[in-house]
Amino acid sequence: SDRAGGADEADATSRLCDRVGAMYGASESEASGPMRELRGITTRAIHRLAEELYAGSAHFVLELVQNADDNDYPAGVVPELRVEVTPAAIRFFNN
Repeated sequence: SDRAGGADEADATSRLCDRVGAMYGASESEASGPMRELRGITTRAIHRLAEELYAGSAHFVLELVQNADDNDYPAGVVPELRVEVTPAAIRFFNN
């Protein structure tokens, strides 16, 4: 089932990259020539970085941050994520 988990992680990585691209106006319809090539290089670099992060021990931290980001917040509420590290525990808090 490692293969299925890897596919799920690759899908999650791809969705995250697509979401970031959409947030910052990276759409194929606006790209042409050198910009399309640069966007392709950048996209591949982001995908590779995300895949390496998901493969490492930081994966659980990324999942917690993603879960906080997926929450719905009322209008006017600024999303916050706080990480508290003590010798006994690591705690994540978000509003």
